[in-house]
Amino acid sequence: MSSVKFHPVYKILYTGILSILLIWIAAEGFDLRSPSPDAPYLSNIYAFSFELGGNPWQTPEAWIDSWFFNAPPPFKYRLLGKLPIYITYHFLLSNGFDKLIALYAAYTLWTGLFLFTFLWSAARFCECFIGYANRQGFKIFFLSSTLIALSAPVFWAFKFPVHGSPNDFLGYTLISLALIALMKNHLFWFLVFCMAGIFCRETCLIVLLPFCLNKNIGITRKLGNILLLAIIFICYRHLWPGYYNPFDGAKLNWRFPLESLSFLFLTFGPFWLTSFIGYQLICIHTKDDNIKAFNFSFMPAVITVLVVVFLLARVREIRIEFILFAYFIPYSVFYIQQRHKEIISFIFSIAGLIATIAVALILVRVYFIFTPITVIKHQALLQLFNHFYTGFGGGWIKQFLAYLAVFLFLLFFELTKLVRIYQYKKNLPQHKIKGNTRP
Repeated sequence: MSSVKFHPVYKILYTGILSILLIWIAAEGFDLRSPSPDAPYLSNIYAFSFELGGNPWQTPEAWIDSWFFNAPPPFKYRLLGKLPIYITYHFLLSNGFDKLIALYAAYTLWTGLFLFTFLWSAARFCECFIGYANRQGFKIFFLSSTLIALSAPVFWAFKFPVHGSPNDFLGYTLISLALIALMKNHLFWFLVFCMAGIFCRETCLIVLLPFCLNKNIGITRKLGNILLLAIIFICYRHLWPGYYNPFDGAKLNWRFPLESLSFLFLTFGPFWLTSFIGYQLICIHTKDDNIKAFNFSFMPAVITVLVVVFLLARVREIRIEFILFAYFIPYSVFYIQQRHKEIISFIFSIAGLIATIAVALILVRVYFIFTPITVIKHQALLQLFNHFYTGFGGGWIKQFLAYLAVFLFLLFFELTKLVRIYQYKKNLPQHKIKGNTRP
């Protein structure tokens, strides 16, 4: 009997379990009364108050209402993710909950729900993009949602200085849904999700890149949609004006460039390698116009996001540049599908053993670089790497080493593969000559 009809249930169940585990791990077991404001901010109410209100010992009345509707720009424009939290918060208040506990419960609940919708919708987009059906579909869904969950901006979303929030997960969900609609040529729903993105996070509009580069969509339709979205965006911002200097956030990027580059690597870790190779592979295999348009928008999207993040945001808040997940995850999934048998063989080969030893030696060396034995060296590293090294939140060295290990191992695998291909091509003409001179 075919197992296709059971797949939606399995997908929902797996995504739900994954979401609960991620929230639990990120919150470190919910030690609510722990007085540790620099812990992952969902782990206790003091860290939660510090993240949202700026002072863990400040009374909730002093900042809760401001957080909802009086935040400084551009945060005050990102209301869509706050609205269900606001409704749930007042429902809990009406049932006798303490203010801070009510907000914490509502916030955590909707964080989990939006994380669930993100994992589900992003994995569904990967299915649509790669184009496998039936039993292969569940494998793609499982692999996609797992890779997303293991990505640093998701797995460590509540650790300083990522500042992951329900609004971020909702924004990622809208990006995924918009791209699913685009892949299926449901342009009305694509426009609806873009409109919703304006009230969630303006970065959701990155989906307009593959939309504009899709040759199956007429120029009139493209211009009409862009004009409508521009009018809504401008009217929304002018009806609720507020000034902010977009270059303020970028000052830290140039003050601590090594910190910025280290966090930039952490955004996708090994996916920086697998996605670019997967992109090349899928360009060879695909004939679908929608996928071709999406592929054509890959490099412009990467360049655009990196320029914007370095000039107008803080690179260390890796949730921002993670909007590129829509490219990096499906390309990486395709890479794994094409290479997984070779990678497994490499792991159990002599070359794989050598690569493992080399990676281990590199990691030990990097670890000792970031483990100073003198105060002077400690201060020097702090001046160079800032919060990536240590400080508020505890630093990111251990996390960095984990992602670096996978990246380096795959890099050795690809280099070994290139060497084999080179040797094969070098020897190929000799085989042909020998073959032609046989009696």
